[in-house]
Amino acid sequence: MINLKPFLLSVLNDVSEKPVDEITTGAINAKRSKNLIEQLSEDFRKIYTSNDSVRVFSKDHYDNRAEFGMNELLHDILVCTTGLSSAARHKKKLRYITSAIWQVESELKNDTHAALIDFNKLVLGSATNKLFIGPLFTYKEKVLQTLLPAALAAQRNGANVHIAFVTHPKDWSKKPLEVHAWALDIDKWIEL
Repeated sequence: MINLKPFLLSVLNDVSEKPVDEITTGAINAKRSKNLIEQLSEDFRKIYTSNDSVRVFSKDHYDNRAEFGMNELLHDILVCTTGLSSAARHKKKLRYITSAIWQVESELKNDTHAALIDFNKLVLGSATNKLFIGPLFTYKEKVLQTLLPAALAAQRNGANVHIAFVTHPKDWSKKPLEVHAWALDIDKWIEL
């Protein structure tokens, strides 16, 4: 099991060091947000590198395209196990998904409606572990309560549901980097 808070802080530290060429504040923040997802997906790949059946999907990672015809599959990041099946007409193997290990959604707008919309995607999935990443809200307790009903729905079948609030990309060079993380424990959030 991943020790989530230090794992995410390490990802945040790594990604905050990456230079961005964009000029406007909005473009800089968008690029940093994109970099955060790609760094997190890369770190998941490192964790699962010894398991040939595991694939990590994300928008800007192209290694899965040959087998699956796409980079991103339903979520910002999907970590899954795969299997092989024989093609119906040709002597080749076709890869398919056998189970979802991690589903990750990220919404760094300071907007609970946008957060809930992305959190809904976690409800739809079947991963063992589900993670929502949002900005470090000043009213985080209220945000946790807003997301709790969706988190309870996402917890079905025993899924481990997590939320992490991270320093917003606009503040990466101005403030200390922070990660506040929680795990859903039956019907309440437990801070990690």
